[in-house]
Amino acid sequence: MIVAQFELARAAQHAARFDAADRRHLQRDVASRDVGPGRTEDREQPCTRVRRSAHDLDGLAGCCVGDGKSLKFDEQLTRAIELSGAWHDLGKTRAVWQRGAGNKMGNVPVAKTIHGQAPESLNRYRHELGSLIDVCGSTELANEFESLVDEQRDIVLHLITVHHGRGRPHFPDVEAYDSESPAALVESVVKDVPSRFARLQRRYGRWGLAYLESILRAADILDSQRIEA
Repeated sequence: MIVAQFELARAAQHAARFDAADRRHLQRDVASRDVGPGRTEDREQPCTRVRRSAHDLDGLAGCCVGDGKSLKFDEQLTRAIELSGAWHDLGKTRAVWQRGAGNKMGNVPVAKTIHGQAPESLNRYRHELGSLIDVCGSTELANEFESLVDEQRDIVLHLITVHHGRGRPHFPDVEAYDSESPAALVESVVKDVPSRFARLQRRYGRWGLAYLESILRAADILDSQRIEA
């Protein structure tokens, strides 16, 4: 894996790819907060009318790969970032999120709200946690996930966890649930979040880890702009 020190110059070069509006968007995303018991997605997170399938994330994964290569990351780290991009919104397939996004039962799942506002009546469900649970518990993803080395798995899961600012270092109790998954699996996934965060902070340092986190967030913004264009 790459040496766990990231120079500020590299961070500045990466940030230069975005205009001022993109940087303000990213800063608001990092500072996401609760907006009440019914609507818990980030108030500042723009939700467009684009009907992108929650499974159709090849464009975002491609953005992550491009970022990793342009930043001279090695293949293992680039692959981990790519998979975090491909899997980070799997939790949006839950019925509660689809209803909150304005989608009708039986339709193809969407990853952006249809009504153009924050998803409603989520009862504090966090799709990031749902995505974690899917990656850790899905038989469909098991072969690919288990083929990664331990540090790659940690990076994949951590980037998914924190892409809306949660999970640093844990999910609060009121958000630590997924009514569509087995309770034992949910408990195991939630329990691992703080220790994984601590391992990666020791490995990369607080600023190095924050830098890695920003790559997925920035790629998500760029891919949304690509879709909307």
